[in-house]
Amino acid sequence: MALVRGSARSVAQQVVAARWLLPVWDETHANEPLWLEDHALVLEGDRIAAVLPREEAWKRYPSAERVCLSEHALLPGLINAHTHAAMSLFRGLGDDQALDTWLRSVIWPLERELVDEHFVRDGSMLAVAELLRSGCTTLNDMYWYPEVTAQVCREAGMRAVLGMVVVDFPSRYGSGPEEYFQKASRLTQIIAEGTLKDSPENPHREIPLMESSYAPHATYSVSEEILREVGKRAMDEGRRVHIHMHETAAEVKASQTLDRGVLVCHRSEFAGAPLDNLERLGLLAANWTLVHMVHVTDAHIELVRRRGASVVHCPASNLKLGSGVFPLTKMLDARINVALGTDSAASNNRLDMWAEMRLAALLAKGSTGRSDCLTAYQVLRMATIQGARALGLDHLLGSLEPGKAADFIAVRVADGLSTMPVHDVCSALVYGAGPDQVTDVWIGARRVVHDGVLQTISQAKLVERIRHWHQRIRTLGSRRGEDGSYAATTRHASRN
Repeated sequence: MALVRGSARSVAQQVVAARWLLPVWDETHANEPLWLEDHALVLEGDRIAAVLPREEAWKRYPSAERVCLSEHALLPGLINAHTHAAMSLFRGLGDDQALDTWLRSVIWPLERELVDEHFVRDGSMLAVAELLRSGCTTLNDMYWYPEVTAQVCREAGMRAVLGMVVVDFPSRYGSGPEEYFQKASRLTQIIAEGTLKDSPENPHREIPLMESSYAPHATYSVSEEILREVGKRAMDEGRRVHIHMHETAAEVKASQTLDRGVLVCHRSEFAGAPLDNLERLGLLAANWTLVHMVHVTDAHIELVRRRGASVVHCPASNLKLGSGVFPLTKMLDARINVALGTDSAASNNRLDMWAEMRLAALLAKGSTGRSDCLTAYQVLRMATIQGARALGLDHLLGSLEPGKAADFIAVRVADGLSTMPVHDVCSALVYGAGPDQVTDVWIGARRVVHDGVLQTISQAKLVERIRHWHQRIRTLGSRRGEDGSYAATTRHASRN
Protein backbone atom coordinates (compact mmCIF):
# COMPACT_ATOMS: atom_id res chain seq x y z
CA MET A 1 0.00 0.00 0.00
CA ALA A 2 1.23 3.46 -0.84
CA LEU A 3 2.19 5.63 2.11
CA VAL A 4 1.44 8.76 0.10
CA ARG A 5 -1.30 9.01 -2.49
CA GLY A 6 -2.59 11.68 -4.79
CA SER A 7 -5.95 11.81 -6.47
CA ALA A 8 -6.91 8.82 -8.65
CA ARG A 9 -6.74 10.67 -11.96
CA SER A 10 -6.83 8.65 -15.14
CA VAL A 11 -4.04 10.46 -17.02
CA ALA A 12 -0.43 11.29 -16.20
CA GLN A 13 2.39 12.67 -18.27
CA GLN A 14 5.21 10.74 -16.60
CA VAL A 15 5.77 7.97 -14.09
CA VAL A 16 9.32 8.00 -12.71
CA ALA A 17 10.32 4.94 -10.67
CA ALA A 18 13.51 4.17 -8.79
CA ARG A 19 14.98 1.65 -6.38
CA TRP A 20 14.70 4.13 -3.52
CA LEU A 21 12.51 7.19 -3.05
CA LEU A 22 13.11 9.68 -0.23
CA PRO A 23 10.05 11.89 0.30
CA VAL A 24 11.82 13.96 3.04
CA TRP A 25 8.81 14.03 5.30
CA ASP A 26 7.70 17.05 7.28
CA GLU A 27 7.21 16.85 11.04
CA THR A 28 3.71 15.35 10.69
CA HIS A 29 5.21 12.12 9.26
CA ALA A 30 7.70 11.50 12.05
CA ASN A 31 6.85 7.80 12.30
CA GLU A 32 7.07 7.01 8.58
CA PRO A 33 10.09 5.24 7.04
CA LEU A 34 12.79 7.59 5.76
CA TRP A 35 12.76 6.00 2.31
CA LEU A 36 10.49 3.84 0.19
CA GLU A 37 11.77 1.01 -1.97
CA ASP A 38 10.58 0.38 -5.53
CA HIS A 39 8.24 3.38 -5.60
CA ALA A 40 7.36 5.90 -8.29
CA LEU A 41 6.44 9.54 -8.69
CA VAL A 42 3.41 10.26 -10.85
CA LEU A 43 3.71 13.65 -12.58
CA GLU A 44 0.86 15.73 -13.95
CA GLY A 45 1.45 19.22 -15.30
CA ASP A 46 4.33 20.63 -13.26
CA ARG A 47 3.33 18.90 -10.02
CA ILE A 48 3.56 15.58 -8.27
CA ALA A 49 0.19 13.85 -8.52
CA ALA A 50 0.97 10.74 -6.47
CA VAL A 51 3.66 8.63 -4.83
CA LEU A 52 2.89 4.95 -5.38
CA PRO A 53 4.51 1.52 -5.40
CA ARG A 54 6.10 1.09 -8.81
CA GLU A 55 3.88 -1.75 -10.05
CA GLU A 56 0.72 0.00 -8.90
CA ALA A 57 1.80 3.17 -10.72
CA TRP A 58 2.38 1.20 -13.94
CA LYS A 59 -1.11 -0.29 -13.69
CA ARG A 60 -2.94 2.91 -12.81
CA TYR A 61 -1.24 4.98 -15.49
CA PRO A 62 -0.60 2.63 -18.45
CA SER A 63 -0.35 5.39 -21.06
CA ALA A 64 2.10 7.61 -19.17
CA GLU A 65 5.72 7.98 -20.24
CA ARG A 66 7.79 5.62 -18.09
CA VAL A 67 11.22 6.24 -16.62
CA CYS A 68 12.74 3.43 -14.58
CA LEU A 69 15.97 4.03 -12.69
CA SER A 70 16.88 0.77 -11.01
CA GLU A 71 20.23 1.88 -9.53
CA HIS A 72 19.05 5.27 -8.29
CA ALA A 73 17.54 7.18 -5.41
CA LEU A 74 14.94 9.85 -6.10
CA LEU A 75 14.91 12.80 -3.71
CA PRO A 76 13.77 16.42 -3.68
CA GLY A 77 15.95 18.82 -5.63
CA LEU A 78 18.60 20.46 -3.47
CA ILE A 79 18.00 24.08 -2.46
CA ASN A 80 20.97 26.45 -2.29
CA ALA A 81 19.70 28.97 0.25
CA HIS A 82 22.48 31.51 -0.22
CA THR A 83 24.68 32.35 -3.17
CA HIS A 84 25.90 35.14 -5.41
CA ALA A 85 25.61 33.37 -8.75
CA ALA A 86 27.39 35.80 -11.08
CA MET A 87 30.48 35.85 -8.86
CA SER A 88 31.41 32.47 -10.33
CA LEU A 89 33.54 34.52 -12.75
CA PHE A 90 35.69 35.50 -9.73
CA ARG A 91 36.35 31.89 -8.76
CA GLY A 92 39.91 31.51 -7.42
CA LEU A 93 40.74 35.23 -7.33
CA GLY A 94 42.41 36.41 -4.15
CA ASP A 95 42.31 33.03 -2.45
CA ASP A 96 43.92 32.66 0.98
CA GLN A 97 43.56 36.33 1.94
CA ALA A 98 41.81 37.82 4.96
CA LEU A 99 38.18 38.74 4.29
CA ASP A 100 38.77 42.49 4.68
CA THR A 101 41.77 42.41 2.31
CA TRP A 102 39.98 40.16 -0.18
CA LEU A 103 37.00 42.52 -0.39
CA ARG A 104 38.96 45.78 -0.51
CA SER A 105 41.77 44.80 -2.86
CA VAL A 106 40.20 42.17 -5.12
CA ILE A 107 36.43 41.80 -5.20
CA TRP A 108 35.18 45.37 -4.87
CA PRO A 109 37.66 46.90 -7.37
CA LEU A 110 36.85 44.20 -9.93
CA GLU A 111 33.13 44.67 -9.41
CA ARG A 112 33.47 48.40 -10.02
CA GLU A 113 35.25 47.70 -13.28
CA LEU A 114 33.49 44.63 -14.68
CA VAL A 115 30.00 44.10 -13.34
CA ASP A 116 27.32 44.87 -15.89
CA GLU A 117 24.48 42.99 -17.59
CA HIS A 118 26.89 40.92 -19.70
CA PHE A 119 29.05 39.93 -16.74
CA VAL A 120 26.01 38.93 -14.71
CA ARG A 121 24.46 36.96 -17.55
CA ASP A 122 27.58 34.89 -18.23
CA GLY A 123 28.53 34.47 -14.58
CA SER A 124 25.00 33.44 -13.64
CA MET A 125 24.86 30.98 -16.54
CA LEU A 126 28.07 29.35 -15.31
CA ALA A 127 26.64 29.08 -11.80
CA VAL A 128 23.31 27.71 -12.99
CA ALA A 129 25.05 25.09 -15.14
CA GLU A 130 27.13 23.92 -12.18
CA LEU A 131 24.12 23.90 -9.86
CA LEU A 132 21.82 22.03 -12.22
CA ARG A 133 24.44 19.44 -13.05
CA SER A 134 24.96 18.75 -9.35
CA GLY A 135 21.27 18.38 -8.52
CA CYS A 136 20.37 21.83 -7.21
CA THR A 137 16.92 22.89 -8.43
CA THR A 138 16.44 26.20 -6.55
CA LEU A 139 18.83 29.01 -5.69
CA ASN A 140 18.43 31.99 -3.39
CA ASP A 141 20.55 34.69 -5.01
CA MET A 142 21.89 38.05 -3.86
CA TYR A 143 23.62 40.12 -6.52
CA TRP A 144 23.42 43.07 -8.88
CA TYR A 145 21.21 42.97 -11.99
CA PRO A 146 18.79 40.38 -10.56
CA GLU A 147 16.56 40.80 -13.61
CA VAL A 148 19.39 39.38 -15.73
CA THR A 149 19.90 36.41 -13.42
CA ALA A 150 16.14 35.88 -13.50
CA GLN A 151 16.21 35.66 -17.28
CA VAL A 152 19.13 33.21 -17.20
CA CYS A 153 17.33 30.99 -14.70
CA ARG A 154 14.10 31.14 -16.69
CA GLU A 155 15.85 30.10 -19.89
CA ALA A 156 17.63 27.24 -18.11
CA GLY A 157 14.49 26.09 -16.31
CA MET A 158 16.05 26.79 -12.90
CA ARG A 159 13.88 27.86 -9.99
CA ALA A 160 15.14 30.97 -8.17
CA VAL A 161 14.45 33.59 -5.56
CA LEU A 162 16.14 36.80 -6.72
CA GLY A 163 17.42 39.07 -3.99
CA MET A 164 16.89 42.75 -4.76
CA VAL A 165 20.16 44.18 -3.40
CA VAL A 166 20.12 47.36 -1.36
CA VAL A 167 23.21 49.16 0.01
CA ASP A 168 23.88 52.73 1.05
CA PHE A 169 26.43 53.53 -1.63
CA PRO A 170 26.34 53.86 -5.42
CA SER A 171 27.40 51.05 -7.74
CA ARG A 172 27.37 50.33 -11.44
CA TYR A 173 23.83 49.07 -10.93
CA GLY A 174 22.40 52.19 -9.31
CA SER A 175 23.08 55.57 -7.76
CA GLY A 176 21.93 54.63 -4.27
CA PRO A 177 19.01 53.27 -2.19
CA GLU A 178 16.33 55.26 -4.00
CA GLU A 179 17.26 53.78 -7.37
CA TYR A 180 17.74 50.30 -5.89
CA PHE A 181 14.18 50.42 -4.54
CA GLN A 182 12.89 51.62 -7.91
CA LYS A 183 14.61 48.72 -9.66
CA ALA A 184 13.28 46.31 -7.04
CA SER A 185 9.75 47.43 -7.86
CA ARG A 186 10.45 46.92 -11.54
CA LEU A 187 11.78 43.39 -10.98
CA THR A 188 8.71 42.51 -8.95
CA GLN A 189 6.55 43.78 -11.80
CA ILE A 190 8.50 41.82 -14.42
CA ILE A 191 8.12 38.60 -12.45
CA ALA A 192 4.42 39.20 -11.79
CA GLU A 193 3.71 39.94 -15.46
CA GLY A 194 5.54 36.83 -16.61
CA THR A 195 7.42 38.80 -19.27
CA LEU A 196 10.55 36.68 -18.86
CA LYS A 197 10.71 34.16 -21.69
CA ASP A 198 11.15 30.39 -21.41
CA SER A 199 13.51 28.61 -23.77
CA PRO A 200 11.78 26.41 -24.73
CA GLU A 201 8.35 27.27 -23.39
CA ASN A 202 6.88 24.88 -20.84
CA PRO A 203 3.14 24.66 -21.60
CA HIS A 204 2.32 22.84 -18.34
CA ARG A 205 3.66 25.38 -15.83
CA GLU A 206 1.38 26.44 -13.00
CA ILE A 207 3.94 27.21 -10.29
CA PRO A 208 6.08 30.29 -11.06
CA LEU A 209 9.79 29.67 -11.46
CA MET A 210 10.75 33.11 -10.13
CA GLU A 211 10.19 34.86 -6.81
CA SER A 212 11.87 37.95 -5.39
CA SER A 213 13.06 39.05 -1.97
CA TYR A 214 14.70 42.10 -0.46
CA ALA A 215 18.45 41.66 0.02
CA PRO A 216 20.06 44.38 2.13
CA HIS A 217 23.68 43.26 1.94
CA ALA A 218 24.68 43.57 5.61
CA THR A 219 24.35 45.92 8.56
CA TYR A 220 27.84 47.29 7.76
CA SER A 221 26.72 48.34 4.27
CA VAL A 222 23.12 49.41 4.98
CA SER A 223 22.05 52.15 7.40
CA GLU A 224 19.29 51.89 9.97
CA GLU A 225 17.05 54.16 7.90
CA ILE A 226 17.31 51.88 4.86
CA LEU A 227 16.93 48.72 6.96
CA ARG A 228 13.68 50.13 8.34
CA GLU A 229 12.46 50.83 4.81
CA VAL A 230 13.39 47.30 3.72
CA GLY A 231 11.58 45.81 6.69
CA LYS A 232 8.45 47.85 6.03
CA ARG A 233 8.36 47.09 2.31
CA ALA A 234 8.95 43.39 2.87
CA MET A 235 6.18 43.16 5.44
CA ASP A 236 3.73 45.19 3.34
CA GLU A 237 4.46 43.14 0.19
CA GLY A 238 4.68 39.74 1.86
CA ARG A 239 8.33 39.23 0.87
CA ARG A 240 11.31 37.80 2.65
CA VAL A 241 14.49 39.61 3.68
CA HIS A 242 17.85 37.97 2.88
CA ILE A 243 20.87 39.43 4.74
CA HIS A 244 24.42 38.58 5.87
CA MET A 245 24.64 38.56 9.66
CA HIS A 246 27.37 37.90 12.26
CA GLU A 247 29.72 36.34 9.72
CA THR A 248 32.95 37.26 11.52
CA ALA A 249 34.09 37.99 15.04
CA ALA A 250 35.38 41.36 13.80
CA GLU A 251 31.88 42.34 12.62
CA VAL A 252 30.39 41.71 16.05
CA LYS A 253 33.23 43.23 18.09
CA ALA A 254 33.53 46.37 15.97
CA SER A 255 29.78 46.95 16.16
CA GLN A 256 29.79 46.51 19.93
CA THR A 257 32.62 49.05 20.33
CA LEU A 258 31.62 51.27 17.37
CA ASP A 259 35.10 50.93 15.92
CA ARG A 260 34.68 52.82 12.64
CA GLY A 261 38.17 51.87 11.57
CA VAL A 262 36.95 48.36 10.93
CA LEU A 263 35.26 47.78 7.58
CA VAL A 264 32.53 45.58 9.01
CA CYS A 265 31.35 47.82 11.85
CA HIS A 266 27.61 48.29 11.51
CA ARG A 267 26.20 51.61 10.32
CA SER A 268 24.53 52.58 13.58
CA GLU A 269 25.20 54.62 16.71
CA PHE A 270 24.05 51.66 18.81
CA ALA A 271 26.96 50.00 20.59
CA GLY A 272 25.91 46.40 20.35
CA ALA A 273 25.85 43.32 18.17
CA PRO A 274 24.11 43.77 14.78
CA LEU A 275 21.44 41.21 15.66
CA ASP A 276 20.65 43.04 18.89
CA ASN A 277 20.27 46.22 16.87
CA LEU A 278 17.80 44.57 14.49
CA GLU A 279 15.75 43.60 17.52
CA ARG A 280 16.04 47.10 18.98
CA LEU A 281 14.70 48.49 15.71
CA GLY A 282 11.79 46.06 15.79
CA LEU A 283 12.81 44.49 12.48
CA LEU A 284 13.72 40.88 13.23
CA ALA A 285 10.79 38.69 12.22
CA ALA A 286 9.82 35.33 10.75
CA ASN A 287 10.30 36.61 7.18
CA TRP A 288 14.02 37.29 7.73
CA THR A 289 16.69 34.85 6.55
CA LEU A 290 20.01 35.40 8.32
CA VAL A 291 23.11 34.14 6.51
CA HIS A 292 26.25 32.85 8.30
CA MET A 293 25.44 33.58 11.98
CA VAL A 294 28.78 32.12 13.04
CA HIS A 295 29.47 34.37 16.02
CA VAL A 296 26.39 34.30 18.22
CA THR A 297 25.64 33.91 21.90
CA ASP A 298 23.02 31.68 23.48
CA ALA A 299 20.92 34.83 23.89
CA HIS A 300 21.12 35.47 20.14
CA ILE A 301 20.01 31.92 19.40
CA GLU A 302 17.05 32.34 21.73
CA LEU A 303 16.18 35.64 20.06
CA VAL A 304 16.16 34.05 16.61
CA ARG A 305 14.01 31.21 17.95
CA ARG A 306 11.48 33.63 19.43
CA ARG A 307 11.21 35.68 16.27
CA GLY A 308 10.94 32.62 14.01
CA ALA A 309 13.67 33.75 11.59
CA SER A 310 15.55 31.23 9.46
CA VAL A 311 19.33 30.83 9.34
CA VAL A 312 21.56 29.74 6.45
CA HIS A 313 24.72 27.77 7.23
CA CYS A 314 27.56 28.08 4.67
CA PRO A 315 30.20 25.71 6.07
CA ALA A 316 32.72 25.71 3.21
CA SER A 317 32.79 29.49 2.81
CA ASN A 318 33.00 30.01 6.57
CA LEU A 319 36.03 27.74 6.73
CA LYS A 320 37.78 29.07 3.63
CA LEU A 321 37.47 32.68 4.81
CA GLY A 322 38.49 31.75 8.35
CA SER A 323 35.20 33.02 9.73
CA GLY A 324 34.73 30.20 12.22
CA VAL A 325 32.45 27.25 12.91
CA PHE A 326 28.69 27.70 12.95
CA PRO A 327 26.93 26.40 16.13
CA LEU A 328 24.69 24.00 14.21
CA THR A 329 23.65 21.69 17.02
CA LYS A 330 22.70 24.60 19.28
CA MET A 331 20.56 26.07 16.51
CA LEU A 332 18.84 22.76 15.81
CA ASP A 333 18.34 22.07 19.52
CA ALA A 334 16.56 25.44 19.70
CA ARG A 335 14.30 24.27 16.83
CA ILE A 336 15.50 27.05 14.54
CA ASN A 337 15.02 26.41 10.83
CA VAL A 338 18.54 25.99 9.44
CA ALA A 339 19.16 25.75 5.70
CA LEU A 340 22.37 25.24 3.72
CA GLY A 341 24.09 27.49 1.19
CA THR A 342 27.32 27.53 -0.76
CA ASP A 343 27.91 31.30 -0.73
CA SER A 344 29.62 32.34 -3.98
CA ALA A 345 32.21 30.43 -5.99
CA ALA A 346 34.53 33.34 -5.21
CA SER A 347 34.68 32.27 -1.56
CA ASN A 348 34.09 28.53 -1.74
CA ASN A 349 35.15 27.68 -4.68
CA ARG A 350 32.45 25.14 -5.57
CA LEU A 351 28.69 25.44 -5.79
CA ASP A 352 28.41 21.92 -4.44
CA MET A 353 25.58 21.21 -2.03
CA TRP A 354 26.86 17.66 -1.50
CA ALA A 355 30.09 19.05 -0.08
CA GLU A 356 28.10 21.45 2.12
CA MET A 357 25.99 18.60 3.52
CA ARG A 358 29.01 16.47 4.36
CA LEU A 359 30.94 19.39 5.87
CA ALA A 360 27.96 20.50 7.95
CA ALA A 361 27.62 17.04 9.44
CA LEU A 362 31.32 16.51 10.10
CA LEU A 363 31.89 19.98 11.57
CA ALA A 364 29.00 19.53 13.98
CA LYS A 365 30.31 16.18 15.14
CA GLY A 366 33.90 17.36 15.43
CA SER A 367 33.11 20.62 17.22
CA THR A 368 30.82 18.98 19.80
CA GLY A 369 32.78 15.77 20.25
CA ARG A 370 29.56 13.88 19.69
CA SER A 371 29.19 11.66 16.64
CA ASP A 372 25.49 11.25 17.44
CA CYS A 373 24.69 14.99 17.58
CA LEU A 374 22.80 14.85 14.29
CA THR A 375 21.90 12.31 11.63
CA ALA A 376 22.43 12.16 7.89
CA TYR A 377 18.68 12.57 7.46
CA GLN A 378 18.67 15.81 9.46
CA VAL A 379 21.37 17.19 7.16
CA LEU A 380 19.44 16.12 4.07
CA ARG A 381 16.44 18.05 5.41
CA MET A 382 18.62 21.15 5.72
CA ALA A 383 19.39 20.94 1.99
CA THR A 384 15.77 20.37 0.98
CA ILE A 385 12.65 21.09 3.03
CA GLN A 386 14.38 23.45 5.46
CA GLY A 387 15.88 25.35 2.54
CA ALA A 388 12.39 25.69 1.10
CA ARG A 389 11.14 26.97 4.46
CA ALA A 390 13.93 29.58 4.59
CA LEU A 391 12.66 30.85 1.22
CA GLY A 392 9.02 30.80 2.32
CA LEU A 393 8.30 28.11 -0.28
CA ASP A 394 7.92 24.94 1.77
CA HIS A 395 4.26 24.67 0.70
CA LEU A 396 5.54 24.10 -2.85
CA LEU A 397 9.09 22.76 -2.62
CA GLY A 398 11.46 20.66 -0.57
CA SER A 399 9.66 17.31 -0.33
CA LEU A 400 8.11 14.75 -2.65
CA GLU A 401 4.41 14.97 -1.87
CA PRO A 402 1.26 15.18 -3.99
CA GLY A 403 0.46 18.75 -4.96
CA LYS A 404 4.01 20.02 -4.66
CA ALA A 405 6.22 21.04 -7.56
CA ALA A 406 7.82 18.15 -9.44
CA ASP A 407 11.35 19.29 -8.56
CA PHE A 408 13.45 16.18 -7.93
CA ILE A 409 16.72 14.49 -8.79
CA ALA A 410 17.98 11.00 -9.51
CA VAL A 411 21.25 9.99 -7.86
CA ARG A 412 22.99 6.78 -8.92
CA VAL A 413 24.08 5.26 -5.62
CA ALA A 414 23.62 1.49 -5.98
CA ASP A 415 26.80 0.97 -7.99
CA GLY A 416 28.74 4.11 -7.14
CA LEU A 417 32.30 3.45 -5.98
CA SER A 418 31.90 5.87 -3.06
CA THR A 419 28.38 4.78 -2.09
CA MET A 420 28.09 1.01 -2.49
CA PRO A 421 27.09 -1.18 -0.78
CA VAL A 422 24.03 0.84 0.19
CA HIS A 423 23.07 -0.27 3.70
CA ASP A 424 21.49 3.10 4.55
CA VAL A 425 20.54 5.27 1.60
CA CYS A 426 20.51 8.53 3.64
CA SER A 427 24.06 7.90 4.83
CA ALA A 428 25.15 6.94 1.32
CA LEU A 429 23.81 10.22 -0.04
CA VAL A 430 25.10 12.60 2.65
CA TYR A 431 28.49 11.04 3.39
CA GLY A 432 29.37 9.36 0.11
CA ALA A 433 27.60 10.88 -2.90
CA GLY A 434 28.69 13.81 -5.03
CA PRO A 435 27.68 15.83 -8.09
CA ASP A 436 28.97 13.21 -10.55
CA GLN A 437 26.38 10.72 -9.32
CA VAL A 438 23.47 13.01 -10.18
CA THR A 439 22.24 11.71 -13.54
CA ASP A 440 18.85 13.38 -13.99
CA VAL A 441 17.15 16.54 -12.77
CA TRP A 442 13.50 17.55 -13.13
CA ILE A 443 12.20 21.04 -12.34
CA GLY A 444 8.46 21.50 -12.65
CA ALA A 445 8.38 18.05 -14.33
CA ARG A 446 10.76 19.31 -17.02
CA ARG A 447 13.88 17.19 -17.41
CA VAL A 448 16.70 19.74 -17.45
CA VAL A 449 19.51 17.20 -16.96
CA HIS A 450 19.27 13.84 -18.74
CA ASP A 451 21.84 11.11 -18.18
CA GLY A 452 24.32 13.69 -16.89
CA VAL A 453 23.91 16.09 -19.81
CA LEU A 454 22.53 19.62 -19.48
CA GLN A 455 19.43 19.95 -21.67
CA THR A 456 18.83 23.71 -21.52
CA ILE A 457 22.37 25.13 -21.59
CA SER A 458 24.98 24.74 -24.33
CA GLN A 459 28.13 23.87 -22.44
CA ALA A 460 30.31 24.55 -25.49
CA LYS A 461 28.97 28.10 -25.89
CA LEU A 462 29.25 28.66 -22.15
CA VAL A 463 32.91 27.65 -22.15
CA GLU A 464 33.59 30.14 -24.95
CA ARG A 465 32.03 32.98 -22.95
CA ILE A 466 33.92 32.09 -19.76
CA ARG A 467 37.21 32.08 -21.66
CA HIS A 468 36.45 35.63 -22.77
CA TRP A 469 36.01 36.76 -19.15
CA HIS A 470 39.07 34.85 -18.03
CA GLN A 471 41.21 36.73 -20.51
CA ARG A 472 39.69 40.07 -19.59
CA ILE A 473 40.31 39.52 -15.88
CA ARG A 474 43.85 38.33 -16.59
CA THR A 475 44.49 41.58 -18.47
CA LEU A 476 43.41 43.53 -15.41
CA GLY A 477 45.55 41.29 -13.22
CA SER A 478 48.68 42.10 -15.19
CA ARG A 479 48.35 45.70 -14.00
CA ARG A 480 48.00 44.96 -10.28
CA GLY A 481 50.03 46.84 -7.72
CA GLU A 482 52.94 45.37 -5.79
CA ASP A 483 50.56 44.38 -2.97
CA GLY A 484 48.45 42.33 -5.39
CA SER A 485 45.59 44.81 -5.28
CA TYR A 486 43.38 45.54 -8.27
CA ALA A 487 42.26 48.82 -6.69
CA ALA A 488 44.85 51.09 -8.32
CA THR A 489 44.66 49.52 -11.76
CA THR A 490 41.01 48.99 -12.68
CA ARG A 491 40.44 52.71 -13.25
CA HIS A 492 42.83 52.60 -16.19
CA ALA A 493 41.86 49.26 -17.76
CA SER A 494 40.40 49.19 -21.21
CA ARG A 495 36.82 48.04 -21.64
CA ASN A 496 35.67 45.50 -24.21
